[in-house]
Amino acid sequence: MPDEGKKSVMNAGGMTEETVKKYKWIYPAVIVLLVVIFAVGIGYGLVTVLQMEGSDPPAVLTEGRTPAPASKEEAADYFNKVLANALTEKPKFSENETFRIDEDSMETDGGELLLSTLKYIRSDFEDSLDATNEEKTANFFDGFAQYLDVPALTAADIEDFTCEYINYVCPSCGESSDSPQDGCENCGSERSYKMHYKDNYVVTLTLNPNGAAAKALFPPRSQTGIESLLGDGLKKYARVGTVTATYDKYTIRFEAVRATDRILSLRFAKELSVEGSLTFTGEFASLGSCAVGARLTNARNCGFTWPGISLDQKELTIAPGDTDNLIATLICDDPLAYEAKWSSSDESVVTVDDEGYLKASKTPGGMATITAEYEFGGKTFTDTCEVSVLNAVESIRLSRRHMKLSVGGTGTLSVIVSPAKATVKTVKWYSENESVATVDENGVVTAAAPGTAVIYALSDDGYFRSSCEVNVK
Repeated sequence: MPDEGKKSVMNAGGMTEETVKKYKWIYPAVIVLLVVIFAVGIGYGLVTVLQMEGSDPPAVLTEGRTPAPASKEEAADYFNKVLANALTEKPKFSENETFRIDEDSMETDGGELLLSTLKYIRSDFEDSLDATNEEKTANFFDGFAQYLDVPALTAADIEDFTCEYINYVCPSCGESSDSPQDGCENCGSERSYKMHYKDNYVVTLTLNPNGAAAKALFPPRSQTGIESLLGDGLKKYARVGTVTATYDKYTIRFEAVRATDRILSLRFAKELSVEGSLTFTGEFASLGSCAVGARLTNARNCGFTWPGISLDQKELTIAPGDTDNLIATLICDDPLAYEAKWSSSDESVVTVDDEGYLKASKTPGGMATITAEYEFGGKTFTDTCEVSVLNAVESIRLSRRHMKLSVGGTGTLSVIVSPAKATVKTVKWYSENESVATVDENGVVTAAAPGTAVIYALSDDGYFRSSCEVNVK
């Protein structure tokens, strides 16, 4: 007989209350364990998807019209070339002058409070000086030689130079970097970044301070001119005492389109160190007088706008029988006063109306070039878009994610293309480690040596990528 002083109540599952209480911790533990497993699984799945799936267009490393300058002589020649081209073609032009103080370089013998005050009035000082400079402009085809009298550069004028046009892109998520990366912190992919070429060259020329070009482009201000300049910028706050200025760096920085050698921007900058004294006035008079110093950059900033026409898409895919449209942007003095003329290279594939609306044929597999053009300033400007009529691939996946083989063994991978009615279902096969495993054009994998290799397929339409990890023992 059970002890009546310790009655046990059996639940429906045959367990006593004591047993339930004893093991009640199991339920939340199991739930936590399941959540962890689920989270890890999701995380692993996301990383796998990011590393294995997605659209992966090949990097097209197209050389510019002019190769990137690799020497001082080539850098000088390229600058002369793009500037001469602009002077001849006469794009729209603008120029302004700016003064900028390097806040980190500011110093004073008046203590932290005074230094904070100087930093506070810095932007107002810069704005005051900028406002005294009138912007110079020239409309399309008017010419601007009167504003930009620049001597031809030689290698002797250049102390150093850089030309930037290469960057690196994560093939999984598109994150970019100026330097090569073995993996991506943004998405977790372990794939190396791919090298890409940017559309433009950005060239910085550091001039020889004793060269002829530096002396012609950057004549030093007189002592009176420097004191007057600083006095104008600070007149609301202080009187400027004796000032000394030391010019120590002269640079020319320009950006040009690699495909056309058209210059987009040009900056002449001179950097100088300034030391002097200030006596505060007005509401700042209580700050008294102090010695100050800072680095200042005085720059001429030029912009160039080239006439032309630009379509919003350069390549377009349309399903059979569907419609779409292209948008043309006209770059001229008054875009509303001009109209683009549209044409199709093959109207049996795609037709286009007067407003850029497209109509695809009902037969897949064709391609046509759509052209938009207009006349401005006695010249005809055009842009094109390649239009393909097909049922586009939206994704691909391999028949297997993982494969185990022995050395000398083979296995076959197949590709499932979505949607099933896609017009172009062909793929190209690659191995990222052919010393371990190779793959032929039919997806047959051959194990060559122990190790791990990633086999992937890349669709010819859309460049969608899917992979399989092969372990060879």
